[in-house]
Amino acid sequence: MVDGYDPGSLRCQRSGPIITTQDIPCIARARKFLDLAPLLNLDKRSNILVVMNQYDKRIGISPEKIGEVLKLEVSAVLPLESGVVIPSINRGVPFMLQKDMLSRPIARSTLDMIEAIRQRIARLEQMAAASEQVA
Repeated sequence: MVDGYDPGSLRCQRSGPIITTQDIPCIARARKFLDLAPLLNLDKRSNILVVMNQYDKRIGISPEKIGEVLKLEVSAVLPLESGVVIPSINRGVPFMLQKDMLSRPIARSTLDMIEAIRQRIARLEQMAAASEQVA
């Protein structure tokens, strides 16, 4: 196990998001994971989406800077909205199920992230279907 990652279980995964925040230790762990991805036969360019969680524009680490460090574009940015997320967690009701929250930036960003993941999966499925037709 490497910093919470179980390489054995990752070998079974073909794609997915890696979620980071603006703190340096989290970015460093994400970078370490991405450096190890080729050893696990994970193509980080086509199979891994980087998602930035709890983005606070007041902090000097932008999604673009994180993309440069990780050598991979940040595909989705979820803003810091503790006034929405923390009460939602404490009540046990997902904020995405509350109609009055759907206009909030965190909800719109969550839907954008889901769409980015959906598009990536669709592209991977198309690539897999195309390679099966060739073989």
